[in-house]
Amino acid sequence: VHAAMGMAVLPHVERIVAERMEICACYDERLNGFVTRPLMNPVTTYNFAYYPIILRDEAQREWVMTTLAGNGVTARRYFYPSLNRLPYVRGVSMPHSEDRAARTICLPLYAGILESDVERIAGIVCAAC
Repeated sequence: VHAAMGMAVLPHVERIVAERMEICACYDERLNGFVTRPLMNPVTTYNFAYYPIILRDEAQREWVMTTLAGNGVTARRYFYPSLNRLPYVRGVSMPHSEDRAARTICLPLYAGILESDVERIAGIVCAAC
C-alpha cells in the first residue's frame, strides 16, 4: 500500500516540495524572532517534510502545544523521545539531544494548507511565546 501511494505521488513530488517550501517561507516570515529553527547544513537539500520549531524550555513547549490544541491545531513532538531514552539504549548521556527533544515541536505542514491557516497558526504560536 505504501509503495502504491508513493508511486501515485511520485509524478507530483517537485510541485509538492515547491509548495511546502513556500509554506515554510511563510512560517519563517511570521515566526521570525519568536522561535528558533534548527540550522540546516548548507550542502544539504532539504525536502520540507516537517516544520520544526525549538522553544525556550519544556514549559513553553507544553504551553504552545496546549494553546494550539485549544485552537484546533495539532502540533506534534519532534525527535521525541531522545534516542538515548529508548528502552534498549541504557547509560548513554546525550544532553544536547535530550534538550532538543524536550523543546522541539512540528507545526502543521502539508501541500494544500492555506496561507490563512499558516498565518493563524503562526499568530497563535507568537501569542503563546
